[in-house]
Amino acid sequence: MGGTKILSAVLNSEEGIIKKLKRPTGTGKGADEYVNDLANAVKDLVKEAGIDKEQVAAVCLGVPGSVDPFTGVIAIAPNLGLKNYNIKKKLESLIPYKVLIENDVNLGALGVKYYGLGKDAKDMLVVFIGTGIGAGFIFDGKLFRGADYAAGEIGHIKVEKNGPLCGCGNHGCFEAVASRTAVD
Repeated sequence: MGGTKILSAVLNSEEGIIKKLKRPTGTGKGADEYVNDLANAVKDLVKEAGIDKEQVAAVCLGVPGSVDPFTGVIAIAPNLGLKNYNIKKKLESLIPYKVLIENDVNLGALGVKYYGLGKDAKDMLVVFIGTGIGAGFIFDGKLFRGADYAAGEIGHIKVEKNGPLCGCGNHGCFEAVASRTAVD
């Protein structure tokens, strides 16, 4: 899930990505309607991939913001307008699958660590720039989330005094001046 698109994929460990589906993000409609869009994307993707529901082990959701991966509560996803929202619970009520959630850039960092250039790295920093700016930290081969699951939210570091308004409500944040949408 992202600030501009919902990108979903069916994959397995033998074949990798089997089928992908991309849709624009319907921001501004409210949290429950956004999650309905996610649920519909999952259902449509499973149907288009031609697989049985029983073949789906879980849905893994990459959240652009600070999220507790154990409770499923998004503390804040500023570019989606979500705050203190249990997306795991809501999505599980709409689809017949277990839902796993994690910060989107943390998932990207794990991908780089296990399947990309970081295979041999003990420590690494991965930075993704899109609608926002986020980081994933790997220390001693393990993902580091921080005490409040927001360690990688580097896009909300203030870099410009009296700078432009950020989606988080502050002015001059890194992503408000340097994200893809800020420089477009």
